[in-house]
Amino acid sequence: MSKGPAAAPTKLKLLKGVSPYRINDKEPKPKSVSGVMPPGWGAHMSDGAKRFWKKYAPVLSNLGVLTEADLPAFQVLCSLRARWIRVEGLMRKYEKDPKLGLSYIRAANLVETQMLRYMQEFGMTPSGRGKIVVVGQNDDDEDRGFLD
Repeated sequence: MSKGPAAAPTKLKLLKGVSPYRINDKEPKPKSVSGVMPPGWGAHMSDGAKRFWKKYAPVLSNLGVLTEADLPAFQVLCSLRARWIRVEGLMRKYEKDPKLGLSYIRAANLVETQMLRYMQEFGMTPSGRGKIVVVGQNDDDEDRGFLD
């Protein structure tokens, strides 16, 4: 196991504009997926997890960071998000009960930590988005005409 922070996915490195010498050119390149849930994958997922998949899988697919190899990890993220929403609801419901309320707070914190780790892997956090530079995107900036 290596020390230090986890390495960012190559696609995110490329989007961020990392120097070419820092890119592993021998890295396996799994095939990108469309973002549509594969047949049978939703059988054991909750409705909340399926909604998260339908909303965010196409976004990640369009960015090129969702591949065949990433589907199981993304499925875990979807389930974590649905679990976090359920636990948050229970936490609010039992906030007056000292024992139950505290256990739901702990559970929500644990699920939130796990969920955020998976989100970071897919570049779904504010700090990750702030570092990404999209090349070739049309700029419809109102001030652009002023500068020309």
